[in-house]
Amino acid sequence: MSFILLMIGGILDNPPDILLFLGRFHPVVVHLPIGFIVMAILIQLAAHWSKFSALGIYIPLAWLMGAVSALFAVVFGYLLSLSGDYDENTLFYHQWGGVVLMLLSFGCYIIHKKWNNSLTIPKGILGFIVGFLLMFTGHLGGNLTHGSTYLLQYAPNPVRNLAGLPSKAEPRKKVTVLDSADVFLDLVLPMMQSKCVSCHNEGKKKGGLLLTSYEKIMLGGKSDNTIVPRDALKSELVRRITLPKEHEDFMPSEGKLPLTDQEVVLIKWWIKMGAPSSGYLTQLDTEKSLSSLVSNYLGLDKN
Repeated sequence: MSFILLMIGGILDNPPDILLFLGRFHPVVVHLPIGFIVMAILIQLAAHWSKFSALGIYIPLAWLMGAVSALFAVVFGYLLSLSGDYDENTLFYHQWGGVVLMLLSFGCYIIHKKWNNSLTIPKGILGFIVGFLLMFTGHLGGNLTHGSTYLLQYAPNPVRNLAGLPSKAEPRKKVTVLDSADVFLDLVLPMMQSKCVSCHNEGKKKGGLLLTSYEKIMLGGKSDNTIVPRDALKSELVRRITLPKEHEDFMPSEGKLPLTDQEVVLIKWWIKMGAPSSGYLTQLDTEKSLSSLVSNYLGLDKN
């Protein structure tokens, strides 16, 4: 028995590629229980009206499909979690929220199957709990994929404050003249936010790397040489964004919009300048070698 436990532990510590491959199907499978459970709740509500009472016979089937598909989502989700790229605290609640959701869905199926014409109030309460848990678990899944601030990023400040988030910072003014363009705040950071942060945020630290701020970028991840100031060729970030697109280490990963040639040139130049946290482009680019490229990138040449 102890040998089996040790063997399982070894597999989970160093999961084979086949398990990680199956885990990648979680985003596909997870939408099935969402649809079936929502359908079951809607049918359950509609069946209270005489006009739709005939739908009542389909309620057990809808709950069964939701429960079975939730079971598959839980299994594939667990396999996906073995990659270790996710925030442990959020992952814990998302994982167990999914398990409880699956069990409650099976419970709803059993209750509606055995007591189809009774226990109306308990059924309603249970359906409400399942619906709330579905939204909560789905929200946590979104946090793991897009970051904990994704949902409320553009919410009004009262809503953000109610959720425990600080008020939105004043957005930087749009650059209208080249002299006001900050090399990090107006060029590098927006690139990271639009092309890289979806995989390198507080909820999903792929490779242990966060790209949400200057401090986090310079801290690096599993690779100590993510950014090597004044040496772009030794910087792992540059290597990843300049690999052939079909390479498994290419960033951003397949399916996401890659950095443009202009953006790659700007990142290389920023690193060669020492990867400063701030500084106007015109002051750093004393040879004016990037003025035309940046003007085009920011759309200043159209003014």
